[in-house]
Amino acid sequence: MEGIEVPSERHMPIRTCLICGERRPKNQLFRIVRTAEDSVRLDEGKRINGRGCYICAEYAKFDAEKINGKIKRALKLKKDVPPELVASLEMRTKSS
Repeated sequence: MEGIEVPSERHMPIRTCLICGERRPKNQLFRIVRTAEDSVRLDEGKRINGRGCYICAEYAKFDAEKINGKIKRALKLKKDVPPELVASLEMRTKSS
């Protein structure tokens, strides 16, 4: 059919970093999610059901004390961010 253009690249959703407020493609951000069981996890596939927030790699390098309050508020947590999550973020930022 004439007149119909097929997009050359696939649409990438844009998300906002919780810390800096910058809008970036979803694949450039880390997603942290609070599941229905009230556990907090790093969502590597960005598909886990639950309340989530996104953080860019530059801010994921900061210690938990600096970002703990923002993550707690965004995920509506009653407890602190688990130290294992912070360690996992640090490992991923070193490898990228």
